[in-house]
Amino acid sequence: MQPCTLQKISIQGIGLEALSIAAPAGAKGPTLVFLHEGLGSVRMWRDWPALLCAQLGCAGPVSYTHLTL
Repeated sequence: MQPCTLQKISIQGIGLEALSIAAPAGAKGPTLVFLHEGLGSVRMWRDWPALLCAQLGCAGPVSYTHLTL
């Protein structure tokens, strides 16, 4: 499974959590962007996005957890 990095970012003063999933070495697949339905958080997804990215040979920034003001 690829390395993952959970980040707290701010866009125009609005706080978000984002999970970046590195592409496997030599991967030529697209970057996958995961959007959740507004319930839960990136952490609730656990390792599912990383497992899918590893299987498909893709990078995957997971966008985004709920707003933090």
